[in-house]
Amino acid sequence: MFVLNKFLTNTEHIPSRHLLRRIMIFYHVGLIEGSISETDPAWIHLPNVETMEGVLNVICLAVIVILGNVLDFRTYSAPNQGEDDDATPAQAMLMNSGDINGIPNNERLAYCYARGVALRILNWLRACTTFTGPHDGIADDLISLFFVQILASLSMYKTVAETKDYGGVPHCTSRLLDRQIDNVLEVDPTLKAAWQHRRRVPSHSLVLREKEKYSVEWQRGWEPLWRVPCGDFTLAGQTPFDIKYFEATKQRINSENANMIAGDGVAPPRKKAKVA
Repeated sequence: MFVLNKFLTNTEHIPSRHLLRRIMIFYHVGLIEGSISETDPAWIHLPNVETMEGVLNVICLAVIVILGNVLDFRTYSAPNQGEDDDATPAQAMLMNSGDINGIPNNERLAYCYARGVALRILNWLRACTTFTGPHDGIADDLISLFFVQILASLSMYKTVAETKDYGGVPHCTSRLLDRQIDNVLEVDPTLKAAWQHRRRVPSHSLVLREKEKYSVEWQRGWEPLWRVPCGDFTLAGQTPFDIKYFEATKQRINSENANMIAGDGVAPPRKKAKVA
């Protein structure tokens, strides 16, 4: 849908993004924090991470959440910019100087927070599991290389669709998509390093090849280390563009407040004229 947009559907499914972020947080609460007991009715909604299928479900959701801004249509449009309209000089300035786009501030924060949660879940899986699979070396760094495969395929799909003049996300080009990909990779050094080896994985499929041949084994006794309070998820999930956006937004607010204060000067009371 992201690549072909209205070629497939005329709906952007923005509410589904809220749902995916909340499911990611739910997974963290249940799987890492251990705050959902087996007697809790919510327990059955947690994936069984003792199986490869359950782990892949968690990884795939984490990938989608980490790529939240990349896959959001509004990332590529300025505030109040129509689908068929070019950006005005003022809109272009907001986009270029502060990455201010069609995503409102509260959702931008929500994306950062959920991305921070997703990154911690991937780090948890890296630290506490061992994967075995085909003899192509992918299992040695399965999480990062599968993530890279999805990114490479997304980039390739967009390039092909653009070549064939298929209508995609409004105002999104393959160049802008790759720019967003490079930006989001900055949040995780391991993912960024794996991106340099993307030729190791196929770039034409979003599916893990021969996934039935993979298995997962968990380390024992991981709970004490991972169930302690951790840092600020919002800070951990900020990309360079997010930092740029929040700084620009802060400057705009400070500037507007200064203008309001300057314009609120109270004139001294006029003296009443004396009556002769």
